[in-house]
Amino acid sequence: MMIYRCWKIYNKSIKVIALPMLLWPGGVVAPCIWMTCITLSTGISTAKISSIFWAFSVAINIYTTSCIVYRLLIIDRILIIRVPLSSQVRQIVSKTASLRNKVVSIIVESAFMYTSLTTVVLISLSTSNNGKLVYISTAADVMFAGICFDMIIIRIHQEFVKDVIESREGAPTSSIKFEVAHTNIQTTDLETHVVGV
Repeated sequence: MMIYRCWKIYNKSIKVIALPMLLWPGGVVAPCIWMTCITLSTGISTAKISSIFWAFSVAINIYTTSCIVYRLLIIDRILIIRVPLSSQVRQIVSKTASLRNKVVSIIVESAFMYTSLTTVVLISLSTSNNGKLVYISTAADVMFAGICFDMIIIRIHQEFVKDVIESREGAPTSSIKFEVAHTNIQTTDLETHVVGV
């Protein structure tokens, strides 16, 4: 997912995602080798093979997050250099820059939490013979992937709503007036007649 986001933010540039695309097959192949080693009882250390998967995962997350954050931070400079802006447009750019900086901090926080937990998994696999630590950290990492993804969506929406509310506080409000339509309703035992509608 991070590779796709990076690709979209860089206008579908293959150059930017070349490195993670080279690392991604290694992250896919390592679990396949791990399952084969367990199934066939080859005696190869499955912890080392798992470490390869987690190392690829950490590398892809750090690279793609860095690229995304860099692009979001320099977007104003790119816009100002390429397009001559009026003073009104510059004000809009500065307002969106504050929102974009909040988005960047949310993305960095989420990526930091996920990558730090993934690093804990990698370290526990590489150094520990304690299976409990490995199982707990890998289970938490799997759940954390979804939590971090949802956290980005929720926090960005919260910031957007907060900015919308703040922008409306000083704005004049308008009211909508409704008029009640009067109708004559006549009721008999068998049917209801609406008159004047």
